Amino acid sequence: MKHKLGMLLATTAFIAVPAAAQDAAGVLQAADRAIGASGVNSVVYTGTGTTRYIGQSFDPRDDWPKAPLTAYTATIDYPSKSSKEDWTVDLSKKDARGGGLPNPKSTDFVNGGTAWSINAQGQTNPQPGAAELRQFMITASPYGFIKAALAILPITKPLLARYRAMIAADYPHLED
Repeated sequence: MKHKLGMLLATTAFIAVPAAAQDAAGVLQAADRAIGASGVNSVVYTGTGTTRYIGQSFDPRDDWPKAPLTAYTATIDYPSKSSKEDWTVDLSKKDARGGGLPNPKSTDFVNGGTAWSINAQGQTNPQPGAAELRQFMITASPYGFIKAALAILPITKPLLARYRAMIAADYPHLED
């Protein structure tokens, strides 16, 4: 029984993995053509809204405290893998109950593995622990995701070919 199950799994992987990789490449290339991600070097997002202070509710049954986000701008430079996030919160309208001691204004930066912030008083604050998350946010942006996925396609194709060869070596009767 284990042998039959192993053959079934190997056959499925032998057929599905390369087909999925080819399909993923086609989908990514189509998405790139649709939004032009390959041609984008930088992007700026702006908006307003509400910010919440996660885990700072007065009571576990209450919603998280909120305050109006009166200005938000994110600038991403893809070639240098850097970004700047500038936001302003109106503390006069913050929920009265709950914690969270927000800065009324902050500017957050990342450049490679280095992250820092500048507060409302103009003081620089190194934030080495924030670099990974901020880099992830660059990659998670619509253009960044497509750029990152297209960048690894040349790496994944040889790996899939090697994987397919390993399955063929272990299960030579599946080649027909």
